Amino acid sequence: AVKVVFSGIGYPYNDAYFSERQPAGGWSPIRIIAVTYGIDDHFRLETDPSGLAHLLWNGGDISGYADFLYATERADGSWTEPVNLSQYHSHPGDADMVVDSQGAVHVLGSTDGIFYQMRVPEGSWNARVRLAAADGGGVSLAIDDQNRLHGVWGDRPLNQVRYAMSAN
Repeated sequence: AVKVVFSGIGYPYNDAYFSERQPAGGWSPIRIIAVTYGIDDHFRLETDPSGLAHLLWNGGDISGYADFLYATERADGSWTEPVNLSQYHSHPGDADMVVDSQGAVHVLGSTDGIFYQMRVPEGSWNARVRLAAADGGGVSLAIDDQNRLHGVWGDRPLNQVRYAMSAN
């Protein structure tokens, strides 16, 4: 199946929506993932080994600020309530997400420094780890065939690019 996420249906709020195209060719009915306030954008959609979708995005809240939000598709096609990974209302810089071969979700983001956070396949989030104090802006996260994570981010004050790789 081809899975897509988009915004822009509801005015004045552009909430997050989901649909998928089955191998037979038809599209599923459009489902709303989350009702948020403001514009939802910067979607990052990944699929786990069981075929369920995981979504990381920048979503507005009622205060007018934006947060990194995460939700996952359930086996019945519904979605979990969004989890705020920003941990406070802020204007996040950027975030990226990968899903490893065991179904764990890994997030690298920039808000109050560069952070890493992991969601185990059973659904709980590990404690957030601050990797750098830099206000980096753009981040990128990749995973190789041995489940090693590769993260890159900008360090604006020093005008440098930083790289980190996980040990496993």
